[in-house]
Amino acid sequence: MKLFTKKQKKTTVDDVIDSLISDMESMDSNTDEYATVVNNLLKLSEVKTEVKKSRISPDTLLVIGGNILGIIIILSYEEKDIITSKAMSFIGKGRV
Repeated sequence: MKLFTKKQKKTTVDDVIDSLISDMESMDSNTDEYATVVNNLLKLSEVKTEVKKSRISPDTLLVIGGNILGIIIILSYEEKDIITSKAMSFIGKGRV
């Protein structure tokens, strides 16, 4: 479940991809120029996916913050001898 929804912002890479696609509509598909444009389009698509992968989602930050807050609360209770438990067992398992 996604807690935060993000509006898709159009980046400059998207603008360049759109212009290449519109240029390709007027070209003949058997020319060298068309093949060059296709290669450029593939490279730009790879750049776009790399930019998206490098960001940390707000959902991940929320889970990390919740885990840290839970550990702090448990440790403060343990310090006051209200309860005794192992706080480290409450840490969420990392997913790859």
